Amino acid sequence: MMKYLLILLFAAFLAKEGIPQLNSGYLPREYQSAYKNGTRSKDGKPGPAYWQNHSDYQIDVWVDPGTGLVDGSETISYYNNSPDTLKRIVIRLYQDIYKKGNARQFRIGESDLTDGVEISTLPQKRWIRFGQYNEGHLFTAYWYPQIAVYDDIDGWDMIDYVGAVEFYNDINNYNINITITSDFVVWATGELQNPEKVFQKEVSGRYQQALNSNDVIRIITQQDWKNGNVTKPREKNTWQFQAKNV
Repeated sequence: MMKYLLILLFAAFLAKEGIPQLNSGYLPREYQSAYKNGTRSKDGKPGPAYWQNHSDYQIDVWVDPGTGLVDGSETISYYNNSPDTLKRIVIRLYQDIYKKGNARQFRIGESDLTDGVEISTLPQKRWIRFGQYNEGHLFTAYWYPQIAVYDDIDGWDMIDYVGAVEFYNDINNYNINITITSDFVVWATGELQNPEKVFQKEVSGRYQQALNSNDVIRIITQQDWKNGNVTKPREKNTWQFQAKNV
C-alpha cells in the first residue's frame, strides 16, 4: 500500500545586507571599491563591469528511509566570472549546525547533536528545515555540500550559518538523481525528467496533463494511494530532477 512521501528542496534563497544609503554620509570602503571598479552603481543597478560566479551541480543520492541516511556523491563545476584568481574554494556544509561544539543561535537537544555532516542523518526530534516528520514523511533542504558565494563586495562569504538567517547563494543549475524504495514519491525543486519511469501510466498521464493545463489536476488521489497505483512496482525508483537558474 502506498503511504510514503519524500520531499527534497534544492532552493537557494538570496539574502544579503542592504546597500548602505548614499545620503547617510557614510559609505563603507568595500562599496567605494565596487563603484570605482564599475561592478555597482550608485542608483542601485548593476554596473557595466558587474559579474556573478555560478555552479553546475550533479548529485546522485540514495535515501534510506529506514535509517534516515542520505548517502551519495556530488560533482560541482564552478565558473569563475570574476576578474580575480581564486586560490581557494569555500564549501558550505549547512547541516554542520548539528555538529558538537559549533555555534548556534538557539539550543538543540543533546540527543540530536552529531560529529558533523559526515554522519549524514535526518534528525528524529528537532527539525530545522529538514527531518523525518513521521514514519513515512521525510523533508530535507540545504543538505548537499555547496560552494559559497564569491562576490565583488566581500570576496568569499565567510559568515557561518548558525540557524536564524536565510541564505546567500549564487544562481546555479542542478541535475539530481534521487534513489529511494518504490513506496515513496519524491517532490523537489525543479522539473521531474522521468515521470513515465517512476509513475504508473495513469498517474504519469495526469502529471503530463497538469504541465499543460491552467486547471487544478489531481495527479495522485487518495484512492490511488489506497490501491497502490502510484509508483512503478519495483524495489527502488530513481527520480531525476533538473533545476535551472536556482
